[in-house]
Amino acid sequence: MKFLKYLKEGAGRFEYMSKRDQEQHRSLESLVKSNNGIFKSTKQKWFLTKGWEYNDKVGGGKDPTFRNSSDVKKLRGISGVKDGEYVVGINAVMIFGKKGAGQGTRRLEWVYIVDDVGVREKYKLGFEYYKGGGSGLDLSKTKREWKRDEKDPRIQDFQEDVAQEKVGKLKKKLLNKQALKKSGYIGVIGERVKGLEVEVIRKHSFETRFGWSSITVMKDNEGNMIQHFGTNRLSKGDKKKIDFTVKDHEVAEINKWNEVPYKFTSVQRIAISKEK
Repeated sequence: MKFLKYLKEGAGRFEYMSKRDQEQHRSLESLVKSNNGIFKSTKQKWFLTKGWEYNDKVGGGKDPTFRNSSDVKKLRGISGVKDGEYVVGINAVMIFGKKGAGQGTRRLEWVYIVDDVGVREKYKLGFEYYKGGGSGLDLSKTKREWKRDEKDPRIQDFQEDVAQEKVGKLKKKLLNKQALKKSGYIGVIGERVKGLEVEVIRKHSFETRFGWSSITVMKDNEGNMIQHFGTNRLSKGDKKKIDFTVKDHEVAEINKWNEVPYKFTSVQRIAISKEK
């Protein structure tokens, strides 16, 4: 084949389609080669799968996976992808020949089937190329290159770790919901409150037309929530005594940070209390 001839002569140039493809290929291939595909820790699992969104219709994540959902369905049929598993596609091309009319490209794509434990299978996809241009997945040329040894005792150990972590997160989530529901208002609007001990839960900074500002969310020792809009000297995780003026009593709506509405005290003229 002309394509193989160019590769043999060293004229082919390999390129990933994106930096993300390159980074994920390196990470997943490292698991395959050194750890029987198993995540090395639950922390690594959450880091690698962060942002992967599962899609029931195609049996895999929307991102980062195939750009073509019909290809996912085809692969699901030959690999037995189960609900809850991700079909992660790594895209690259091989460019060969001289620049200009003699230059051509060939698609290279690997697929990793990822479950709660790690990589379960790895495939090298095959493609057919059409005379009028373009290409499509060819299942007859698609080969499974690797499969995890399911007898590995570390698999059960890791499943237990994941289960325990999920239980812990659910308990923490429930406690947070209960705490938010109990949150009440502090002080009287217009009143100056001094020396209240708080913990900074979240601080989000952003740029406005007047310069940088931030939203700081705090709670006191009773679980009452406090919010400050503007600049201050606090950081996430700080536990400080602060002075402030009560600006308003409000209710936080459901958003990406909280799942239940809760009462909070909006404050202004915030300052860290001076130690006596």
